[in-house]
Amino acid sequence: GGGKVLQVVTASFAGQVGTTSTSWADTGIAASITPASTSNKVLVMVNFTVHNSQADYGNFQTIFRGDSSGTNLGPDATGLGRVSGRAGLYHMCSMHILDSPSTTSSQAYETGFKNTTTSLASYTMINNITAKITLMEIDGT
Repeated sequence: GGGKVLQVVTASFAGQVGTTSTSWADTGIAASITPASTSNKVLVMVNFTVHNSQADYGNFQTIFRGDSSGTNLGPDATGLGRVSGRAGLYHMCSMHILDSPSTTSSQAYETGFKNTTTSLASYTMINNITAKITLMEIDGT
């Protein structure tokens, strides 16, 4: 019946990624899953750290189906959330979204981030703090 978890894919990553861009950049936090039915959904859950070089600015975070040139699963151009705050702090972030890819082909998911200004350098997995992505295929019947 609907709502059952059919498969789980989990991956961990460590390796600092930085950007000064105001365009979406890939983080390397990614995983793939192959749905068994076009009616099934994919629950994407990600945990990671973000570090900003300046307190006055922030960055946006999102999840893409594919990579940063793919489908932004956020509701608009700002993605799923914004991180800002004191410079030098490590912000622990979580993003979750239920996707309906409507296919039985392998689907890749990757997080992306971009800055509010080019005056900012921002980093994910700073100092190699581990990030984790989990994909769950959910029965859509």
